[in-house]
Amino acid sequence: MKKLLLIATLFLLFTSQAFSKVDLNWLNQNYCSKLIEAGAQSGYYKINDVLHYKTNQEDYFLQRTNGKYSLSNLSLSPNPAPVRDFVVVEDKVYLATSKGLFEYDLLTGKLLAQVNRPEPHTAPRGLYFQASTNRLYMANEAMGLSFFDLATRKIVFVDDLQSVNSNGQQSLSIAVVGDNEDHLFIAMTGNTEKGFNGVIVFDPQTNQLVSSSEYNRRTAGVIDPYASIYELNGVITLNNGGWIHHVKKSELLTKKVIKPTWQALPHQQNNYQQYVMIEGDLIFEDGQIKGCGKIYDRNSGQLTGMAVSTK
Repeated sequence: MKKLLLIATLFLLFTSQAFSKVDLNWLNQNYCSKLIEAGAQSGYYKINDVLHYKTNQEDYFLQRTNGKYSLSNLSLSPNPAPVRDFVVVEDKVYLATSKGLFEYDLLTGKLLAQVNRPEPHTAPRGLYFQASTNRLYMANEAMGLSFFDLATRKIVFVDDLQSVNSNGQQSLSIAVVGDNEDHLFIAMTGNTEKGFNGVIVFDPQTNQLVSSSEYNRRTAGVIDPYASIYELNGVITLNNGGWIHHVKKSELLTKKVIKPTWQALPHQQNNYQQYVMIEGDLIFEDGQIKGCGKIYDRNSGQLTGMAVSTK
């Protein structure tokens, strides 16, 4: 009886926001207000990225505050190592952490398994769940691409994704997303000055690299080491160091060098205009992008977090 009551209570907890809009006031009150945390010394700050995952119309939020991670108000125990990304699959939560892939129980928040213990520079950075194959794809820094088969519970190495480029320089795979079954899109950052920075298109059915499109460094810069990547309606979007970058899938399939479109989020305070940088995940809803951004508050003289939207 107690177990049924717990499940019912947690169901209500997780679904209270599930079938409603991600209201900016709600987002600000519950997460964005905790984005900036004062450091140990004056003038120093900690950024508590707000990570988001949607499944079956349910919204899950993961954030670390005061050193502890909570998933939609459910504490995770034991507290995981720094989390880069997460996905929810049925009653399990999978975390990409600096110490490997971790599996938690969605209802209790308890650790079920540490799936792997990666070597240096091969920890999972980004996750993408492909439901049709029951595979959890992982962008594994210098190791490239792998997947965790949820049925066999085996990790399978797929490809190093040009971790060592033709010029001898190294790159790291840091984020991955897919468009159902056709393609995976992997964001790559250069681990050295001349390493490849851009987006790789990969065919998960043939395990073949389809194309690679490098950022035009002069006009578009490089891929941030903690970038995230998304796919929606034929467009690949990145949160690249706080900035929203868009590039069409058709361009990634045909162009060797790309210049993504930057979607700015201006913020006016008195006569001072600045641009908001989103920390953590982008939230896509009703043709707009939402998230928790940071700005410099001219009145208080401090960094502050705020909920923002592209509309």
